[in-house]
Amino acid sequence: MDKNLYRKIALLIFFLLILITAGIFFNIQKFDRSKSTAITADTTNAQELSLQFLEFKKNKLALLNTETTASFIAVGDISFSRGVERVVKYQKNINFPFLKTKEILSNADITYANLETPITYGPEVPDGSMIFRSNPGTELALKWAGIDVVNLANNHSYNFDKEGLRDTFKFLRDADIQYAGAGDNSTQAYTPVLIQKNGIKFALLSYESMDIVPNEYEAEENKPGIAFMRIDKMQESVKKAKTLADVVIVAMHAGEEYVPLGNDLQTNFAHAAIDAGAEVVIGDHPHVIQNAEVYKEKIIFYNLGNFVMDQMWSDDTRRALIFEGIFTKKGLEKFYVTPVQIEHYSQPNPVTGELADTIVNRLQLSMQKEYTVDYDKILESYVKTPKFAYTTVLGNTTKDRTPSEKNIITNLDKDTDYENILLKNGQVQIISGKQLLWTSPENWWVDDVIVEKSLNDERTLVNMSVWKEGNFGKSKPLWETEDDNSIKNHMFVFALENKMLKHIWQSSNLPVPNCKIEFRDIEGDGSVELIAYEGDYQNAPLCTAAHIAVFRWKEWGFYNQWRESIN
Repeated sequence: MDKNLYRKIALLIFFLLILITAGIFFNIQKFDRSKSTAITADTTNAQELSLQFLEFKKNKLALLNTETTASFIAVGDISFSRGVERVVKYQKNINFPFLKTKEILSNADITYANLETPITYGPEVPDGSMIFRSNPGTELALKWAGIDVVNLANNHSYNFDKEGLRDTFKFLRDADIQYAGAGDNSTQAYTPVLIQKNGIKFALLSYESMDIVPNEYEAEENKPGIAFMRIDKMQESVKKAKTLADVVIVAMHAGEEYVPLGNDLQTNFAHAAIDAGAEVVIGDHPHVIQNAEVYKEKIIFYNLGNFVMDQMWSDDTRRALIFEGIFTKKGLEKFYVTPVQIEHYSQPNPVTGELADTIVNRLQLSMQKEYTVDYDKILESYVKTPKFAYTTVLGNTTKDRTPSEKNIITNLDKDTDYENILLKNGQVQIISGKQLLWTSPENWWVDDVIVEKSLNDERTLVNMSVWKEGNFGKSKPLWETEDDNSIKNHMFVFALENKMLKHIWQSSNLPVPNCKIEFRDIEGDGSVELIAYEGDYQNAPLCTAAHIAVFRWKEWGFYNQWRESIN
């Protein structure tokens, strides 16, 4: 027989073996939905768990921070008046001012802003005018951006008198946006906005300085208006709000415009609010970032700066901060600030590098840097970007921030029934109605579960970061000589079809563990990337991120696109 024919036959057999092996390794395994626990080859009963895994699970439970958290974002002055109105008309997009920050604002449990304008009908406001008015539809842009509650206790809410204020109430209510610091009467204006998220109750109170506006702006028993900064009345309201909520946040519209430091009026009012029980005080009005202060282990931001405003005439009036606080029922545990700069007379853009440092330094706080990744379209490359963080006395850095509990409501198989995906203490359950579809095996510890179109096709998938013994699952790939029974981190991807969970892709032992995973469209091309914050196994199960890596799905797996050290 011809030697070339032998070679062809040998190559054909070799490729067939590869295809068979790949088919075994990536075999889609169905879980029996008729049982309360899915049965797979590596599932064991509780009494059969190894001592090694039992010890690992015990240590994992000890590391978990079981405190439920909720995030609260605050931004500064927003007005769709004057130049902003003209930019929005030119762009033919009411949402244009929020295009660069929507992803940040909409990811918080609660997002707050100072609405420095009435929303009402009227003529176009010329440049330089101090009488603001934003067109109806502004409230829809606020809602689209993810804003849940606004402050109306400011010097522009009353610019179109009682009728303009009442219009503002109506448009905000129609958009399901709550408002603080104003109302149809004094009772409403001085009543806190109450919002509950993740079992944590927030109360928000807002006030305007009497030094800035005429007396007739104040709400009365039978007249709409805004709430004034009266310390005695404010403290009484804060104490009452503390009986209704876990966290009280006070907003004040006060201070001297265009100066970098808060004045005595702001300081005295903020201190009095914290003395009465407020957790955070947020200031507006000066149109530039002012200093922050830690007072009695609570935080005061004297001013966060402009957010959507047309004041392009100076660097200071273009720069602002996004505050994001992480709260437990006990109070503020940690917060981040994101520096932004306004472009196009309307649009805040997150910034990095020296400019970011310059903006954050206006707070005069000692901030730590934590890192994430973004995409630089000019350089056409991924870049490491800092998040500026401050941990309060309530923050416990020895605890893992991976949630001990998570509840996702989704529709994985696009039928009429929604699924609940529950993560609690390392175990995942998927429930449809009253039917338990799947429970993760006893010998898995699930760090996190994320629902995302991670393979960038039409399927909404269940993605898990899993710790388990064994390098592979039901079938051993040819390239693995023997199983590694140490406990290592894995990445698993599942699909729900016909109420059965199927393996779509499973990694072997990862060379380094993922301390945290997330999916995000970093490049802005409509496809998501996997972002992994990688640690090492040396101190497992404690995982401290040392690198950030970006992966993108290609045919058979997640391929690394970029990796960089965090330090």
